[in-house]
Parts: sequence; structure tokens; C-alpha cells
Amino acid sequence: MCLDMINYFHNFNSFLLLLIIIVILLFFTGFFFNKKISCFNQSLKIKKRFKIARKGEISTREFLIQNNFKILKEQAVITPYMTIDNKKYKFSLRADFIVFKKGIKALVDAKTGSAINPLNPLTRRQMLEYFINYDVQKVYLFDASNKVLREVSFEMKGLSRKKLFLSGAITGSFVTLFLLLIIIKLI
Repeated sequence: MCLDMINYFHNFNSFLLLLIIIVILLFFTGFFFNKKISCFNQSLKIKKRFKIARKGEISTREFLIQNNFKILKEQAVITPYMTIDNKKYKFSLRADFIVFKKGIKALVDAKTGSAINPLNPLTRRQMLEYFINYDVQKVYLFDASNKVLREVSFEMKGLSRKKLFLSGAITGSFVTLFLLLIIIKLI
């Protein structure tokens, strides 16, 4: 009887240990597959977002052509510099379209989803980067979902495009006048 009880507990302990090992393996297997499924779902979301964005760019292109904009460049990339602690760093900007209409060179950025709102912080910052760094007179945000083109501009405290233009024009005028005076004296 004692031997039967020992065998019973030995078999029970072995069974319990096997059960614990199986539960642990199932837990880690579930965790592993959950991670894989989560990564797969994330990649599907990213692919879907890129597909929607690409459709938005195609829609924007069609809108621009229909509204007599001349498309100068698509996916216009520039590499401006920024300075951090007196060290220059390059970074890239990519605008969807550089266009021309009625003597005005402009940038058009196509947006879909929540990014269509110019007050969205990420959209606003991107538009400000475009406004500052691209050599254009206007910056537009195209709401590809609703087919609406919106002009976006920023008030630059202490520095504006008009002030920059005027200061450049005035400086250029003085330099030209000064050079003319030198040339007249030499003749």
C-alpha cells in the first residue's frame, strides 16, 4: 500500500511537472505568435496608409492638371542644413509637388485622413518646414479626401518673406548704386 502511494505521488508529481512545462510552453508560444501577428497587422496598416497616400497624390495630380497648374516637379527633394552647437547637419525634405500658375511658383502637399487638418501639429510643422525651406511663393495643402486646395501661410515674428524681399531689394539697390558710382568715377 505504501509503495502504491509512493508510485501514485511520483506519477502525480511527474504529471504535474509535465503539465507546468506544457503551460509555460503554451504561454511562450502564444506570446511569440501574438508578437508575430501584431507585427504583421502593423505592416498591413502601414501598407494601407501608403496606398491611401499614393491615391491621394494621384488625385492631387489630376486636380492640379484640371485646374491649370503646371507641375514643375513631383516628389521634390531638397537637403537643407540646420546647425546644432555650431555644427551643420543635413536633412531631407520631400514635397509632393512644385507647381506654377499665373506667375506664382508654389508647393502643394497632398494629405489624407487626420493629416488634412492644417492645425494637426505634425501637418502644421511639416508645412512650416516647407514654407521656410523651399524657394516658392506659396504653400498649399491639398485635402485629397474632399478635393480642396488650401493656402497655408505663417506669420513670422520679426522675419517675414516680405521683409526679406524688401531688405534684399533695398540692399541690392544700394550695392547697384554704389557700383554705378564707382564705374562713373572710373570713366
